[in-house]
Amino acid sequence: LGIPASPDITRAAVAALAGSPEEEVAPLLAELDRVHLVDEVLPGRYALHDLLRAYARELAHEPIRDAALTRLLDHWLRAAQAAAATGAMEFFAAERETLIAEIRQAAAAGLDSHAWRLAHAVTEYLDRSGAWQRLATVQEIAIAAARRAGDQAAEARSLYDLGFACTHLERHEEALGHLRAAQRISTGLGDRAGLARIHLELARALARVSDHRAALGHARRALALFETERSLPGQARALNAAGWYLALLGEPEAALDLCHRAIRLHRRLGNQRGQAGTWQSLGYAYEQLGRHEEAVTCHRNAVDLCRALGDRYNEADTLLHLGDVHRARGDAGAASTAWQAALEIFEALDHPDAAQARSRLLAGATA
Repeated sequence: LGIPASPDITRAAVAALAGSPEEEVAPLLAELDRVHLVDEVLPGRYALHDLLRAYARELAHEPIRDAALTRLLDHWLRAAQAAAATGAMEFFAAERETLIAEIRQAAAAGLDSHAWRLAHAVTEYLDRSGAWQRLATVQEIAIAAARRAGDQAAEARSLYDLGFACTHLERHEEALGHLRAAQRISTGLGDRAGLARIHLELARALARVSDHRAALGHARRALALFETERSLPGQARALNAAGWYLALLGEPEAALDLCHRAIRLHRRLGNQRGQAGTWQSLGYAYEQLGRHEEAVTCHRNAVDLCRALGDRYNEADTLLHLGDVHRARGDAGAASTAWQAALEIFEALDHPDAAQARSRLLAGATA
């Protein structure tokens, strides 16, 4: 029990450490709890006092320690990959700190494949919850681990994820540097699907510095690659991205055409996250055309989906636009309500876009 880096541990993880069935370790843990050598801090979750943890670590001899750590990391990797595959965000909410601690421990122990695979598994949760600094941290660990392992595909994926995190952290030059490094590796590997994803992220990064024309070019290249790969999910994402950049360039009619194609594909595929992003794009395009009722409907659809998915940043970003539409319709009260809700989320995320919500609220109060 001194081996894990995390401050506490589940009964299932203890079973993995011991290499024994959970039903066998349960009475042993109960006995340790009874004599105050471990504390059951929550049902099925245990912690050791720091001094006991240090002593336990001393008692674990090297061959035993190494084998137990590998079993523990195998356990967390299986659990995290299964949760990521089913969108079980509540698992990541409960185990976030444990997983980050084990990513660090895996890298320190030279178990590099476990380190980068665990980092990839937590990526979507950290993004949805707005924990981009933590996402950047684990991807930096993953890049180093992938390089030590000589796994270029893993390195490219981790560089992509780090670039994604840096974009959200407003570290734009870093984001572009990481994404272009990922692009070079993926080009060398002939990974067209990977290149398509990178083009989409390059588009996002360039749009953040208002280079919308270049962003549109990357989105179109991504669409062409996804069509070559016959990837319908990729095509839907790229169609929406191209539509969004067209809207930003002041071409809302063209944007509507691409985004309607995207929403049909996302619905066909059952991709709620893709639908949420596309509803936001549609709302913005309708807003530009002065079709306010349709814009409100689209933005509300996006907010509802983002909230259900736990995608807090995009929920707040859509609420900003929803407030703008309400203001354009002359409904100051509804606008303030939407902007206030956006502000609360941005502040919880410690995101700089909180300034946009504050300025809107101030302008609305003095109008």
